[in-house]
Amino acid sequence: MKIIAFIPARCGSKSIPLKNIRELCGKPLIYWNLKALQKAKNVDIIFVATDCEEISEVVKNFNFSKVNIYKRDKENARDDSSTESVMLEFINKHSFDDEDLFILVQATTPFTQPEDFEKAVELCFQKDFDSILSCSRIKKFFWTDQGIPINYDFKNRPRRQDFSGILVENGAFWINRVKNIKRNENRLSGKIGIYEMPEYAAIDIDEEDDWIIAEIYLKKYILTKELKEEPLIEILDKNTDIKFVTICHNETSTGIINPGEKIGKIVREYNKILIVDGVTSVGGDYVYPDKWNFDVLVTGSQKCLGIPPGLGFIMVGSRAWDIINKRTNIHSYYVNLTLYKQWFNERGDTPLTPSIPLIIAQNISLKMMFEEGFENRVKRHRRMAKATRVGAKALGLELFAEEEYASNTVTAIKVPPKINGKEIINSMKELGILIAGGQGELKDKIIRIAHMNVVQEKDILITFSALETALNKLGFDFQPGSGIAAIERIFSQTS
Repeated sequence: MKIIAFIPARCGSKSIPLKNIRELCGKPLIYWNLKALQKAKNVDIIFVATDCEEISEVVKNFNFSKVNIYKRDKENARDDSSTESVMLEFINKHSFDDEDLFILVQATTPFTQPEDFEKAVELCFQKDFDSILSCSRIKKFFWTDQGIPINYDFKNRPRRQDFSGILVENGAFWINRVKNIKRNENRLSGKIGIYEMPEYAAIDIDEEDDWIIAEIYLKKYILTKELKEEPLIEILDKNTDIKFVTICHNETSTGIINPGEKIGKIVREYNKILIVDGVTSVGGDYVYPDKWNFDVLVTGSQKCLGIPPGLGFIMVGSRAWDIINKRTNIHSYYVNLTLYKQWFNERGDTPLTPSIPLIIAQNISLKMMFEEGFENRVKRHRRMAKATRVGAKALGLELFAEEEYASNTVTAIKVPPKINGKEIINSMKELGILIAGGQGELKDKIIRIAHMNVVQEKDILITFSALETALNKLGFDFQPGSGIAAIERIFSQTS
C-alpha cells in the first residue's frame, strides 16, 4: 500500500495571477506544502497536477525527491472544473492499488507541517476511518440570514475561553482511499474523521488581503519555529570538526522542552554523536532514545523518577559504544563505562559499591510508575502543566516560555513589574508552599512551579491558592479566585 499526495495547481487563477508560484515569505506558495510532504515520513510519492509549464519548472527546481509532475488535461483546468474531476482523471490514468491512501492537498493553505500529514494518516488507520478532512476550530458566533443563532444561545452568551467554538473545513487536505474516490467520485466518503489544526490554518489564500494575513501568520507560527532549529545546522555546517552535540532535553531553569526528535534527526544527518540530558524529562514526558536518534541519554533519580538524589542512569546506543570500545587508554575509573558493562554482563553488578537504599527506593518508585501506566503518567503531567499555565494566565501573569515549547514538568512565569520575585517565593513559603525563583540573569524575574513526579490536582490548587494570597499581599491587581477557577475548569474537562 502506498500513500500518495496530490496537489492541483493550474495556471488560470484570476484573483491573483499564477498565485501558486508567487513568493510567500521568500518562497513560491506551492513550496510550503511540498516541503512538508517531502519531510512527512509516511508519504511515499507526491504529484503536482498542472497545465502550466512555468509551474512545472518552478516545482522541478525544488529538487524534492518525492515530487513528480502530472500534466493535467486542459478540460480539467478551466475555471469551472471541479477538483474531483482532475483527481479522477489522474487516478484513472495510473495503476494505483485500491487500498492506496490518497491525500488531496491545497497549495493555497500553506500552514500544514510534516507532522500534520503524519498524524492524520495515523489517525485514519488507528480509528479505521474511510476518509479524513482537516478542520480548524473557530471561536465565533454564527447566525443564519433569518436571525437564528447556529452555535450558541445568545441568552446565555459564553465567555470566549469557555466556548468550544465550531469546526470548519480549513481546506488544507483531505484523505481517502483510491477505491472510495473512484466509487463515490468525491474526496470524502464513508466513515469520516476530523484532523484538527490551529485556527490560523483556516486562512485560504484567494485574495490579496489573504496573502498579507498569510505572510504574517507564516512568519509567526512556522518560520519562527524553524529558525530556532537552524542555528544548530549553521553551527554544524561551519564546524565540521565537531564530534559530539549535547543538549538538555527539558530545561528547568527556563521552563522549556527542546524538540528532541527534530534535533536528533539533524544531528544524525550530520553523523555526529548526540548526548542528551534527560534528568527532568525521563519519567515525566515522552522520551524515545532509539526512535529520536539519541546516542547517549543520562538521567537522575531526584526529579521525575521521584526519589532523593544519588543515582545516575546512562543509556548508551550502539554508535556511542563503537566509539567507547575503541578507546584503549581510559583515565577514569569511576566513569569507565566499559568497566560497568563488563561487570554487569559477567556478574550482574556494579564495579563500585552502589547505594542500596536508593536502589530499593528507586524500585518502589518504578513500581508505582508501572502501576499508574506510562501513558497515564505523561497524560497527568501534561494536565498539571496545562492547568498551571492556564491558571497563571487567568491571573494576568505572563508565561516565560512560548507554549509550544513549554515544559510539561515545570512552568516558568514572569514576575509582574514592580514586584520582587523573592517576595512572592517568601510569602508562599510562609504558607507552606515551596516554589523556585530564577537563576543567573533571571534572578527575581521569574518564578518556577514544578509539577513533576507525583503532583496531583490538589497540589496545583493549593499552590495557586498560596500564589493568589501572595500576589494579593504584594499589591498585584487581579481578580481573586480567577486562577483557581480556571484550573478547576481544566480539571473538570479532562481526566
